[in-house]
Amino acid sequence: MRMIVSKTNKNVKYLFEDDETIDIQTNQIVTDKFIICDLNLSNAEIVYSDEDKPNKWIGNKYKYHKELAKNQRFKKNDKYVEPIEDITA
Repeated sequence: MRMIVSKTNKNVKYLFEDDETIDIQTNQIVTDKFIICDLNLSNAEIVYSDEDKPNKWIGNKYKYHKELAKNQRFKKNDKYVEPIEDITA
C-alpha cells in the first residue's frame, strides 16, 4: 500500500494499491484516476507501508507516523470531525 501524507501535519490524504501510478510533481500530484491540485512535492510525500489500513479509514481521519513501531504508526487525528449524517433523508 502507498499513501499520500501531508508533510505539515502527517494527515493521510489518500491510499493507493501498489500497482497504481502516483507522480508527485512540483505543482500537483497525478494518479491513474485523478489529479490532486492542492498537494505537491513541497507539501506532501508518498509513503510505502505493508501495514493494514485502519478499518474505517477516510482521508484526514488518521495521521501516519513512520518513525513509530510497526502497527502503531496510524494514529487517529484528534482534530478530525465526523461528517454530519443527512437528517433530511
